[in-house]
Amino acid sequence: MSQEILEYCILHLISKREINSSDLVEQLIEAQLIEAEGSIYPLLHRLKSEAWLSTRVEESEGNPPKKYYLLTEAGRKSLENYAHNWKKLTRTVQTLLKKK
Repeated sequence: MSQEILEYCILHLISKREINSSDLVEQLIEAQLIEAEGSIYPLLHRLKSEAWLSTRVEESEGNPPKKYYLLTEAGRKSLENYAHNWKKLTRTVQTLLKKK
């Protein structure tokens, strides 16, 4: 799986709602985009360092704190770019596959 496709999917999921890392990992595993949760955390860290994501931590009694991810304005712009490029790529591939 391309790193860019995974980034696009992560940004898309986070754009729908604020999401904690365990729910995000669960959705990505269910969609068969990743196989193990450890592979996602370096990517989330990088997206945050690029200012595409922000986080908030929610404390809870008796449980470890949960980290929630939110899309920043820069993340929304990146998501729009990914969406545009994805549509362009799929049109190109479909055109190529239809040629004889």
